Amino acid sequence: MPEQAADRDTRRYLIAGFASELRDLREAVGTPSFRKMAGSSGVISHTTLHEAAGGSRFPSWETTREFVRVCGGDEREWRAKWVALKTELSPDEAIVPLREEVARVVNEVTVKRTWWTRGRIAIAVGIVVAALVAGFSVYHFGKTPYDPLYSGDFSRFITDVTVPDGAEVVVNETFTKIWEIENGGTVLWQGRAMRRENSVGGCQAPERVPIGTTPPGDRVKITAIVIAGSEPGICKVDYKMVDERNQVTLPGSRPIFFIVNVVTKLSGPQPAHMAPTTANPAAP
Repeated sequence: MPEQAADRDTRRYLIAGFASELRDLREAVGTPSFRKMAGSSGVISHTTLHEAAGGSRFPSWETTREFVRVCGGDEREWRAKWVALKTELSPDEAIVPLREEVARVVNEVTVKRTWWTRGRIAIAVGIVVAALVAGFSVYHFGKTPYDPLYSGDFSRFITDVTVPDGAEVVVNETFTKIWEIENGGTVLWQGRAMRRENSVGGCQAPERVPIGTTPPGDRVKITAIVIAGSEPGICKVDYKMVDERNQVTLPGSRPIFFIVNVVTKLSGPQPAHMAPTTANPAAP
């Protein structure tokens, strides 16, 4: 019984320390609300993000990754931290690595439970994390399929300026879709564009939409002229950012998209931002 109590204390201490680091990361970017963070992520709820920062339980990698991405953190560094702590908390539970080499590093630096005493917890955590980071450097991993093409690159979705999700458009209507995004990383966006990836429902949307030159920290509006499908139904088109060589720059990020309900007749008055397009707008 005393040994089990010590294990519980250790677990609480480690999870609380991890949560404290997440809170520090959030504070470094101005402490955005969890609802705003969830909106930027698009895949994790605000309650799940709040729980991760609260330290009540150890967050999954998916939750940790979205928390770190929204706050502009280094995903590889945080992956190393997460794997180290997960290994200590659940040594018998298999971890799906980003690459096979990650598993080798984790096996080499896994710390036996006999190391852990209350006075050595902080030191041991530092050793594990440092060993993992060193292992990454020694093995010189290639990028994972989800890493940015350019180190430090990061895009943050801000809002749908026009045509919100689920808006009604009349069959064969031409409308203007505008998104606003932010260059949340450290890389200058130059020669970038949004490339159409998937299209469902018969809307005619441009294959490439140019993105104006955008320095780190700035926001940019992206404009696409779209023709609604000729038949009623749902229309959805996805776009991913590419560079001047047509390479996807942020493979791990969710696409921006529009989704509209194509109808033969509007169910109500048409909002101002849905007015039919009469001329092509200037490029952003």
